Amino acid sequence: MTQIPITVKIDADVKEQAQKLAQKLGLSLSTVVENKLREVVAERRVIFEEEFIPNKKTAKELEKIEDDIKTNRNLSGPFNTFDELERHLNSLGHASPNT
Repeated sequence: MTQIPITVKIDADVKEQAQKLAQKLGLSLSTVVENKLREVVAERRVIFEEEFIPNKKTAKELEKIEDDIKTNRNLSGPFNTFDELERHLNSLGHASPNT
C-alpha cells in the first residue's frame, strides 16, 4: 500500500486535542485520520453530529415532562407483558389493537 501525504487545514485546538487523544490510544494522528477516511469510503457517507438544542416550544414540553417524572405524574407502566399493557389501555378507554 502506497501512502501519500495530504494537507488539511483544521482548528489548532482540535488538532491538539485529537493528537493528545490519539497518543493516549497509542496511535498517530495520521492513523486516526486514515481510519476515519476509510470509514467514510466504506460507508459512503459522512456523519456530522451536534448537540440537540430544542426550539422554545419543544423545550417547554420537555420541561413539563421532566416535571411530571420528578413528581410521578402522568406516568404508566412499566408493563411486563402485552396483556398488562392491554388491560391498562382498556382501562383508559383505548381499544385493543386486536379488536
